Amino acid sequence: MTSGSLKLYYIATYQKGRATGPILSQQVKSYIGDGNQAYVDNDLAKAIGIMQEVIRIEPRASAAWSVLAQCYEDMNESQKALQLRIMAAHLLHDAEEWDRLARESKYESLAPKCLTFS
Repeated sequence: MTSGSLKLYYIATYQKGRATGPILSQQVKSYIGDGNQAYVDNDLAKAIGIMQEVIRIEPRASAAWSVLAQCYEDMNESQKALQLRIMAAHLLHDAEEWDRLARESKYESLAPKCLTFS
């Protein structure tokens, strides 16, 4: 795994040094690892499929939403990526992420919604 994918995983899994979110099963952890590796290998279709499966099994796994968002960002589907990042921010209860999403949003109608959660 490269530092970029590790960063995605740790940002999505840890907040201010403490674990957040649900306790993930070994199966889900394994799938997240496989999805991260597919992302690092630039196999976006495989990474997307794996992360969608993770979300089907455990929809509260914020790491899957974050990696999925990055895949769509890399495919220049910024609106879809933004929607997925909003879901990850919701799961993490991360005020800084909400502020960042509001600033980066090109869609003015989403900015007030992001700011109300921050």
